[in-house]
Amino acid sequence: MESARAAFFPSISLTGQGGYQSNVLKLLFTPQNAFYNLAVNVTQPLLDGFLLEGQLELTQGRQFELLKTYCQSILAGFRDVELALIAIADGAERERLQQLVVNSSREAFNLAETRLREGTVDLVTVLQTQQTLFTAEDNHVLARLARLQAVLSLFQALGGSWLPPGVGAGGVGANANVIR
Repeated sequence: MESARAAFFPSISLTGQGGYQSNVLKLLFTPQNAFYNLAVNVTQPLLDGFLLEGQLELTQGRQFELLKTYCQSILAGFRDVELALIAIADGAERERLQQLVVNSSREAFNLAETRLREGTVDLVTVLQTQQTLFTAEDNHVLARLARLQAVLSLFQALGGSWLPPGVGAGGVGANANVIR
């Protein structure tokens, strides 16, 4: 943006090839060339004013666009972290509650087995309580999986990588020449 703004001002450039023997410097200080060089350098920004103004606006617009993109990326990162933290808290609560269901189902199954030995319930009741226990254990494992996936999402939202250290984005590690 500074270069676009600097284009509004006249520019004077001197060459230094061999000091006073430079042809450009000799001609620069002759009266007729000095006037023309000064007139061209001063009037060029005036004549190109709309072009320079457009370039400045373009540069400012691009800077604003990049700033907006940066802000959106930051907000998206915060959103991802917040969603992962909520998922972890929900998953932990779901896992805790499912553990209570497993404990209750196990107690019911043990009680049903005891009653079966005593002869007060039939085998179908024991099998139903066993099926309930297995379903509760499966649901507990799924709740734990969901919580661990939420932890991985948080890790990734905080900038973690799935790749081990030394492995680049292309999947080629530092030992690429060893493994063929």
